[in-house]
Amino acid sequence: MYTDRDGNNASLVVTGSHATLPTETTMVLYRAAQEALTNIRKHAGNSPVTVKLDYAGNAVSLTVLNELIPHESDLASVGAGYGLPGLRERVDAVDGTLTAGRRAGSGNWASGYRYGESGHRRRSSRGP
Repeated sequence: MYTDRDGNNASLVVTGSHATLPTETTMVLYRAAQEALTNIRKHAGNSPVTVKLDYAGNAVSLTVLNELIPHESDLASVGAGYGLPGLRERVDAVDGTLTAGRRAGSGNWASGYRYGESGHRRRSSRGP
């Protein structure tokens, strides 16, 4: 369990055997975690966070879960970044999948990224 200086709690759960991933995919995985944690800080205050990283063969999935605690911090209006739309473009570039939304049957919000065998999908026909 990790607690930052503002009292926000986070835990990390890693399952499976670490797989060597392409550098670009590793960077997208990092950015997906970073975006999810930033959004939690902006919109869910000090909601407890669980980051799950699961390796299965050549596949990896990242899930970031937090309780739905409505809260808009001063950070909510900061930054004109690309957020989830920008991340979705990065994920598409490595043939991964990205999900974000309320987790069915719970009071949790989940952001997820998946790459590899079990998450692979064909690229869209957009662009070359």
